[in-house]
Amino acid sequence: MFSRYLVPILGLLLLCASTRGQDSKLNMLYKDPNQRMNICIKVLMDQTTLEEKIGQMAQIDRRAATPEIMRDYSIGNLLSGGGVCHVNRPQPRSRWIEKDLVKRIGAATALEARATGIPYVFTPCITVCRDPRWGRCYESYSEDPKIVQDMTEIIPGLQGNIPPNSPKGVLMLVETCAKHYVGDDGTTKGINMNNKVTNWHGLLSIHMPPYYNSIIKGVSTVMVSYSSLNEVKMHANRQLVTKFLKGTLRFRVMVPLNHTEFIDTLTSLVNNNFIPAGLMMLSEDIESSQRFGKEAVRKSLVLLKNGENADSPVLPLPNKASKILVAGSHANKLGFQCGVHPSTETSYSESPDEDFVKSNNFSYAVVVVGEPPYAESAGDNSNLTIPQQGLDTIKNVCGNVKCVVVLVSGRPLVIQPHLEHIDALVAAWLPGTEGNGVADVRFGDYGFNDKSSRTWFKTVDQLPMNVDDSHYDPLFPVGYGLTT
Repeated sequence: MFSRYLVPILGLLLLCASTRGQDSKLNMLYKDPNQRMNICIKVLMDQTTLEEKIGQMAQIDRRAATPEIMRDYSIGNLLSGGGVCHVNRPQPRSRWIEKDLVKRIGAATALEARATGIPYVFTPCITVCRDPRWGRCYESYSEDPKIVQDMTEIIPGLQGNIPPNSPKGVLMLVETCAKHYVGDDGTTKGINMNNKVTNWHGLLSIHMPPYYNSIIKGVSTVMVSYSSLNEVKMHANRQLVTKFLKGTLRFRVMVPLNHTEFIDTLTSLVNNNFIPAGLMMLSEDIESSQRFGKEAVRKSLVLLKNGENADSPVLPLPNKASKILVAGSHANKLGFQCGVHPSTETSYSESPDEDFVKSNNFSYAVVVVGEPPYAESAGDNSNLTIPQQGLDTIKNVCGNVKCVVVLVSGRPLVIQPHLEHIDALVAAWLPGTEGNGVADVRFGDYGFNDKSSRTWFKTVDQLPMNVDDSHYDPLFPVGYGLTT
């Protein structure tokens, strides 16, 4: 009698075990590389809790990331920076530089980001900065939307086709993020995360065009701005985010990926010889990145003044001189390599006084001054003046010896009151780790060829003032730049 019930019971147990096994296999589908992506995503999302979903959308600074915080809050996004060859900041990389160079900048950035295990970068910043008082203006390519549109060529460099003759097995591409959608670049008085006042025509004709190009070129994600548009916070702007970006432009905004997963993956790839262990070390490849960084610097310098007239240029400087002075708060921080003749005596003084300059009979001087470092809101500045120490150096040096002033800044600064005392003026922008590329051009090994992608105003009272404005009266207009 017992056997009559045993068979059905065993059958039921086997069925339950089989169902449980099938459920287990279904739950692991997202790990199957042969599965369709949408199936993997659905299976994985069905298994995550609300807390885990929210945690994956959060981002914290790496300095606050303890194992307990990462685990307890299911943090999916760790903000990390540094560790690569810093190519100069984007201001001068304008339409007058070949697009191939822009694309190569993207490829070099992607390669070095992947070398640190990062598959996703918060670039390009395609804001169209309309007021240099804004602390993030240095992240913008230009006030001219056409230039910013051209600069989206960096996207296929970052995440496009792998360059020919690349080392086999080396991860080279990253996902990109176009930011900050939209209008953060034109806020009232240039205050970060402030309100932007504009009409629909102004938004579509000035601030939106770079997003069209970015989406066409396959940008992976779009970051929404913390600023407001006509008093509506962008994160709450259903018309622009849901209806226009996702609806009209048919773009699906992605949440940043978990940046901690690269550790185990990278270790496994190295241990299984997919990635050469030598890539974990400093190698000769760093030299190629440095050479490329210098090239980007050389091609991004803008010559704003070169003597009183074309018949008596100051630049290029002679590399054979008895004695030269290098001065200024930014001279040693620029990675300055003078590249002069071995017989030339070079003196460095951060803040020389007039007596020092007069008593040393210098053939000429190079003065390197500019802005202090800043980021985001800390850079909001209603004055845009060179710090007083820099102005004193210009006065003491340029008033007593022929001088070239190299301005290191993320945006145009007030320079008109001092221009008559300066023999030659170079906008070096933010040249990064390979700032010694300035010396290559200064001595004539290469020529000055770039044009300014920004308006150089006379006084801050003119701001905001942009190319094609009816009241456009600049010191140096967009597109200005002398050649040698």
